[in-house]
Amino acid sequence: MISTSPATSGFACAALSPVAAPHDIPFPPTGETALMGRPARATVLDLYGESQTTTPVRDRWPVCPVSGDFLMRHLRTGEVTRGRCLDSSCYACVWPVALRVGGAIGLARPDRLITLTHVGRTWATIQSRMTYFRRVLTRRDLPLEYAWHVEPDPDPASPEHHVHLWSHGADPSRGDIAAAAIAASMGPVCDVRSVEVPTDGRIPTLAYGMKTCEPPHGLMSQLWPEAERYLAANGGRLVHPTRGFWRDLLGHPVNRMREAIRLARQAQGFGNWVPAT
Repeated sequence: MISTSPATSGFACAALSPVAAPHDIPFPPTGETALMGRPARATVLDLYGESQTTTPVRDRWPVCPVSGDFLMRHLRTGEVTRGRCLDSSCYACVWPVALRVGGAIGLARPDRLITLTHVGRTWATIQSRMTYFRRVLTRRDLPLEYAWHVEPDPDPASPEHHVHLWSHGADPSRGDIAAAAIAASMGPVCDVRSVEVPTDGRIPTLAYGMKTCEPPHGLMSQLWPEAERYLAANGGRLVHPTRGFWRDLLGHPVNRMREAIRLARQAQGFGNWVPAT
C-alpha cells in the first residue's frame, strides 16, 4: 500500500488520502512475479476482471458493448475473460483503462504527490494555467517530470476544480509550488506529499486522481455523471504526462504511454492475453 507523508513547510490544505485501495489481496497462485523475483501482488482495484474470471470483483465491471462478445485467453494460465475496446469514452472501459494508466504511473515510481487548487473550471483555462505553471517551475530551476489529472469538485455548482500531480525530479517545497501556482493564476492553497513506494517488489496502481471513473455498479449502460464531468474537465483524456515522466522497471525513460502501460501490465502479471479461439 502506498503511504505518504506531508511536507513540513509552506502552504497546507486538508489532509488527502492518495491510497487507491484500503486492502491488499494476493495474486492467484499462478500469478507472475514482479520486481526482483518477489511474488506479484495486487490491490482490490487492480483485480478488475482480467486477472481471474472467477473473482467476485469482476461482477462489478460492465460488459463492453463493442468488444464484450470477444473472448480473451491468458497464454500461460488458460483463463478466459471478455474483451474490451479500451476507449476511455466507453462506460465499460473507462475504469479498466484508468487502472492501466495508474499502473504505468506506478511503474514510473513518482516520489511526490502534489495537489493544486482553484485551477479553473474549463479545460482550456486549466490547460493554459498548467502550461504556465510548468514554465514557472523551469525558470526557477525546479525541473519536474509529472503526470497530472484534473479532478472536478464534488459540488457541480463549484466554480473551480483541483489537480493531482504525480512527480519525480526536483524536490520542491509547498512554498515553491504555491508561488508557481499563484504566478499561473491558480489558488495559493496546495499540498506536497512524499510518496513511499512498496518495498516488496509490487508495482502500485496509482489511480487516485481518476477515482470518479470507477463505475458505481456492474449494470451501467452509459457513462455516469462523475465520469462525464471528469472527461470534460480533462479534455477527454485520463492523464496528461510531461516529457520524461514515463519510466520502465529499471528507471529508464519510456517515450510513449502505450509502451509504459504494456511494461506495467507485464510487471504486475496482467500481460499475455490473446484472442480465444
